[in-house]
Amino acid sequence: MLKNFFKITLRTLWRRKDFSAINILGLAIGMAAAMLIGLWVSNELSYDRWYTNTDRTYLLCTREDYGGSLQVWPRSSSLMSAELKHNYAEVEDAARPLVDAVRLLGVVADVGHHVVAGPPLDLGHPVEVGVVRGLP
Repeated sequence: MLKNFFKITLRTLWRRKDFSAINILGLAIGMAAAMLIGLWVSNELSYDRWYTNTDRTYLLCTREDYGGSLQVWPRSSSLMSAELKHNYAEVEDAARPLVDAVRLLGVVADVGHHVVAGPPLDLGHPVEVGVVRGLP
């Protein structure tokens, strides 16, 4: 019975080539789009999940209009963390990572970054975070 089913299916596909091509192409495009959307949603939901306080950690973005085009960046003013801690009671702590593109030292962060994010340290001790020793 299964053999007859495949025979009939192949005959129909061969007899109606244009109709079959449209259906197969539509199915392939739909499946590829669904897979891409699933990958995108998975990536968005897993963003920065390695932080210890993920449920209480938020990313502050800057939105600016450049020539009619809205630009959004995951960064803020250098004074924003102190302003948030001082004027908003809901904010427990605030910190910002700084990418040092000039000297290529990697990522440098505010003193409170370890308290907020709790990332694992490659070198040093959590008590010594914020102590600057001989940076060029």
